[in-house]
Amino acid sequence: SSVNVWRGWAWLARGELAEAEDAIREGLEGIRLMEEQSAAGMAYAAGFLARVLIERGDLEGARAALMSCPQPSPGSDGEAVVRRTTVELLLAEGHHTRALAEAELLRKRLGDVDNVAWAPWRSLKAAALALNGRRDEAIELAREEVELAREWGAPTGLGRSLRVLGELLGKDGMPELEQAVELLEASSQRIERARALAALGAE
Repeated sequence: SSVNVWRGWAWLARGELAEAEDAIREGLEGIRLMEEQSAAGMAYAAGFLARVLIERGDLEGARAALMSCPQPSPGSDGEAVVRRTTVELLLAEGHHTRALAEAELLRKRLGDVDNVAWAPWRSLKAAALALNGRRDEAIELAREEVELAREWGAPTGLGRSLRVLGELLGKDGMPELEQAVELLEASSQRIERARALAALGAE
């Protein structure tokens, strides 16, 4: 069951959404058969499945997936997965104020863990700030994430952070968007690459 859940996560990262959904649902079924609904695996599975469904445009299904998960242990990695997905869902649903509150709570729950590739709370919060009319704060936070992503060094994470910053900067963000596209061209993560190309084309 764990292998299926993480295989689904890998498919999600690559943008293979149908394969991701099938694998994660198979993993979820296994977890339920073992009657381990309260286990950490349930949080990962529900969080990843909801992210897949958000990408597929099924926001109602994503909400149901998150609601099916028991409350994860506070401060756990599983909780971080669920809370990240919750912010993404609220943004997709247009609940910008609630998304901002959830992004702030995600940061608090992460404690000393601050991996911008795994839990990009800054860019999530920046998106919510911008949608709440606080663009200058959003840009400052996105710049901070880009610098941390450069230190981390993973091209996909940096590409994502640059794309978010470029979108916030608008016409002034062309250099960031071009660099994001360049980094993501070599990435297997097709969704992030598509987002960067779309953002560059929009400008």
